[in-house]
Amino acid sequence: MADILGRRDALLLLCLSAIWGASFLFIKLGVDLGTFPEDRRLPIDELFIDTQPAHLQKTSQQKLNAEERDHLRAQIIRERLKLFPKPDISKMGEESGNGATAGPSNNE
Repeated sequence: MADILGRRDALLLLCLSAIWGASFLFIKLGVDLGTFPEDRRLPIDELFIDTQPAHLQKTSQQKLNAEERDHLRAQIIRERLKLFPKPDISKMGEESGNGATAGPSNNE
């Protein structure tokens, strides 16, 4: 029974990690598509690094278990995302600040 619970917990942790990582990628995609301003790219990269387990441990200056790290990670993400503008989907398809266009290619 303990082995089954251990595998379930490992799978849950893997799924949560995947969702957490994908959420950062979606915000970066929003920058690429122009729904977020280009100046939000660096803060999202910093947030990704700052919420890694080792950085959370160092920031808290104490030993944290997984649940405490998850709580601290959620708190940091919530606080920093409050500073982000709401996505502007009306800008999708316009040229973004990195020179790429979000619209479909005419080469097809």
